[in-house]
Amino acid sequence: MIDRLKKFAPHSIGPLIIAIGIAVHAHESGVRDRFATAPGVVTHAEIYTQGSGPRTTVHVLVKYSYTVGGAAYESHGIGMARIFYKTREEAERAIAPYPTGGAVTVHYDTADPRTAYLDVAGPGNGQLAIVLGVLVGLVISPVTMLIRRRSRRETA
Repeated sequence: MIDRLKKFAPHSIGPLIIAIGIAVHAHESGVRDRFATAPGVVTHAEIYTQGSGPRTTVHVLVKYSYTVGGAAYESHGIGMARIFYKTREEAERAIAPYPTGGAVTVHYDTADPRTAYLDVAGPGNGQLAIVLGVLVGLVISPVTMLIRRRSRRETA
């Protein structure tokens, strides 16, 4: 039983990630269908780094305030997926439309106005997971098949 599982497991990783991505995408699509817009103001914008050396990633943080139904809210989501950048220049281009004090259009979830984003046209986490699942499936399955074939040749 374990041997069968060892043979099957590497080939199931990609499809599993794709299935999770489809479920997350369906949820995100439902949220997008409930979006309404409100005017907002950027209260904070910064670029920061995480990690060190070759593993350093560059991030942007944009906080903004908006009012829905007389209640004030603050959020920080630019898009549904959290994106990081390889270079500071890429991050500067991403943050440029959101200067502190600038007016923005906030897309908020009518079922929960605390959930809000500035850019709803970009990919969500579900779409990114689907792409990752396809890439994993295209790499891991062939590599494990080649390794298995090579080990059979060496034992024969």
